Amino acid sequence: MVHAVEVLHADAPQLFHGLTHRALPLVVLSAISGVMGLALLTRRRHVAARGAAALAVAAILWAWGAARYPAMPVGGVTVDQSASRPAVLSARLIALACGAVLVIPALWLLYATFQRVHTGEAPRTRGRSSS
Repeated sequence: MVHAVEVLHADAPQLFHGLTHRALPLVVLSAISGVMGLALLTRRRHVAARGAAALAVAAILWAWGAARYPAMPVGGVTVDQSASRPAVLSARLIALACGAVLVIPALWLLYATFQRVHTGEAPRTRGRSSS
């Protein structure tokens, strides 16, 4: 771990500075969430461990974005310089909403289908006795 921090400091000093200053609270949140997830796994609390792992990943991704702000990954371009026109942003937002309307119910159905408990028994009918 220490070696990775040294490499980051040597190879990407601006990112290192951003992660250790502006984005430090998010980095700490990610680390705490990761340790909390491991502790929850040892206690066999798998659902809570999933949430902690998701929070750890989300926090480190947000930390990377906060550390890079306002510079974009491409050269010295800033966020303001790379922004699209309002019409393009509106069209993308509408397309995203339409896609979410189509994809989210399908993903929910897929998740619900695979989370059902299968006992291997034949389905029972209501109101009829089996004798």
